Amino acid sequence: MRTLLTGSKGQLARCFRDRLPDNWELIATDSTSLDITDAEAVRNMVQNFQPDAIVNAAAFTAVDKAETHVGTAFAVNATAVHNLASAARA
Repeated sequence: MRTLLTGSKGQLARCFRDRLPDNWELIATDSTSLDITDAEAVRNMVQNFQPDAIVNAAAFTAVDKAETHVGTAFAVNATAVHNLASAARA
C-alpha cells in the first residue's frame, strides 16, 4: 500500500508511523516538504506518488494562536483538507 502522510513531525503521525506495516510504501511530509495549503503542490505530489491512501495528520492546534492567526488556522485546518480531498478524488 502506498501512503501519503502529512504532518509527519507531529505526535499523531509518529504513532501512525510506529504502527505502519513493513510492506507499506510511505511518503511522510511536513510543512517544509509539502505545503498542503498549496493546491497545486498537493495535486503534483498525489499525481507523482499515486498513493492508495492519504493520512492527514497535519493541523493548526495552537488554540490561543488560532484566535490571532485566523487565516493560517483556516488554511491548515480547512483549505488544506479540501486540497487533499480534491487531489485524492482526481
